[in-house]
Amino acid sequence: MQQSMSIQTKGPIYKISDEDLLQFVQVGGERQPISFSKRIVWVAESSTELEYHHGDKLLRKGSSYNDYYGFLTSVDHKVAKDFAESFGITRDSSLILVCRTVVELTPYLETEQHKAHNTDKRPGQTRHFDQAPNEWLQRNEPEEIHSPSYRTFRTPVVLASEITWSSKNTPEENLALAEALKSRFPCEDKL
Repeated sequence: MQQSMSIQTKGPIYKISDEDLLQFVQVGGERQPISFSKRIVWVAESSTELEYHHGDKLLRKGSSYNDYYGFLTSVDHKVAKDFAESFGITRDSSLILVCRTVVELTPYLETEQHKAHNTDKRPGQTRHFDQAPNEWLQRNEPEEIHSPSYRTFRTPVVLASEITWSSKNTPEENLALAEALKSRFPCEDKL
């Protein structure tokens, strides 16, 4: 079994849930699913990726940025503005540069040691958690008939994936896009 990896995040806790999970283990020479339940802390995190479009077609994905400085700090568009300026991309260009921001809920484990560290921490301050092991699975919903019976549990849940800046927009329109996303996902725990 793979060792859990410790992570640090400044994102807000979106929810805490008890999840029914399973893991395949060797029993008597055969792989058997073992069911168990774990308390999971769901932390909101964002990433923003540059995309180069021509018309309605995505040509290429560029640099990606995370929330290193705090939740939704990946939405800083200075890099995109600098790229657009350096490549001569304007509102009238056929090449369009956009920033796509994805907000996800990532499932983490909070050990007793992490709880002691996190007890007085708030969103925006560094908190410690462990990633769930890759081997942990969750059953797919019955409605998903054509999908596999199980899915990897540690896959983040996407809450939003949207353009937060475009070289086709005015500065005011871009500010409105970024502010709309930030207003829907404030940097506060939702417990």
